[in-house]
Amino acid sequence: MTEESLTPIEQSRADTGRRYYSIKANFYNGLATSMNAKKNRPTGLGTKAVTMREFPEKDNAPNSADGTRKLISYECRKLTDADFDDIFNTDHPNILELTREEWYALKPVEQ
Repeated sequence: MTEESLTPIEQSRADTGRRYYSIKANFYNGLATSMNAKKNRPTGLGTKAVTMREFPEKDNAPNSADGTRKLISYECRKLTDADFDDIFNTDHPNILELTREEWYALKPVEQ
């Protein structure tokens, strides 16, 4: 019996326990709203402090080096594979799942 090898993205998930995404900046708010709603976030609505968002607000989300994309790293254990497929529809042209190395390559170089 031969063992099938993992794709680079599957290997990245296995190595890090995280999924890495690049999302077009103009699409980010809709995705963040969907994710926050799915997880009943943010908590604290109607109180002084609104806390615990699954995704940060657009202005606080990390940008790619060219500023056209938002970069999200999310723990695999927080959602089922079906949830990931539903929320991060990787057939959608505005969302790309990446390996950790590809994701870090898009980040701005710190000075």
